[in-house]
Amino acid sequence: MMSQSSDFGTFIGTDPETQTVVVVFPQPVKQLVLTTVQAQALATALMQRVLLLENSEGAE
Repeated sequence: MMSQSSDFGTFIGTDPETQTVVVVFPQPVKQLVLTTVQAQALATALMQRVLLLENSEGAE
């Protein structure tokens, strides 16, 4: 798995078996509480980024 770092957190990767996305947050963030809508938007944004990364890797 490759890591992507940003102000938001460090994206570690996805687990296809459990359909989960692994993100490690910076130290100040102890807990992230999201509404269902926010969580869905976050998951969608992360998955789009994953697909872009996978597509760009495949193009090389």
